[in-house]
Amino acid sequence: MTVIRLAGVQDVEEMAELSRRSFDPPLRDHLVTTQPRTGEFWRIFVEHPGSFPGLRFLVADAGPGGIVGLADFRHPEPATGFLSHVCVSAAARGQGLATALMRAYLEERPDVQRMELDVFEGSTAARRLYEHLGFRARSSSSWWTMPLPTSERDTDTGIAFADLHGSFARFGLFGFCELHGTFRDREFHVGRIGEEVLRLFSPDDASDTGLLGALGAVFPTLSRALVVTPGDSAPALERLELLDRSVRMAAEDLRAIAGPS
Repeated sequence: MTVIRLAGVQDVEEMAELSRRSFDPPLRDHLVTTQPRTGEFWRIFVEHPGSFPGLRFLVADAGPGGIVGLADFRHPEPATGFLSHVCVSAAARGQGLATALMRAYLEERPDVQRMELDVFEGSTAARRLYEHLGFRARSSSSWWTMPLPTSERDTDTGIAFADLHGSFARFGLFGFCELHGTFRDREFHVGRIGEEVLRLFSPDDASDTGLLGALGAVFPTLSRALVVTPGDSAPALERLELLDRSVRMAAEDLRAIAGPS
């Protein structure tokens, strides 16, 4: 019998492996939740729930079969829940576990009156489920990748980081981090996902070859950048490739999830 329960510290490595297997290979290198040390990152949330009151990890525990489902819920604003992450093992799909995980969260949080989530456009089965549960598309984003320039990597970088020790420590622990600093008197904010991917939070940074080259000089294993733009818009750049699109969905009526009262 599969039981829905609160995640424990003993579950985090199974959770991380399940998360990694749930995404197609092209996406795995570009997501925080699929990095090899994500379990260590989640361990902190699970072990210290009092420090993260707006976050909830639930798992579907199949006993000897291990963890076959997980869901990560956030509470970004009053009366709104956000399903940040949900996945079910291939062998356990079709049993209603994703719905059961959402239902368990709503039972814990009766104050939640609407829910939001993001889903990749190619995840057709998941989208059908969410639509059946009353979710409707509200907006979309496009995920683009591009190779990093190499021509400026051997020059003086002219880059200054804030809290570089902390960023290196977080990357060493979890395999991802955020980086803040200045480059030629301009502030920047980027992320590092694994050894090869540079996450650009501002599309403007994608066109700054000087900044990209400087970051590549500091972190020579970086090979490509990821930038996410609203809708179908694409930065006017060469060698840009569409990785995927994500859809933000929302449900204003949660009765289909909550089940009979």
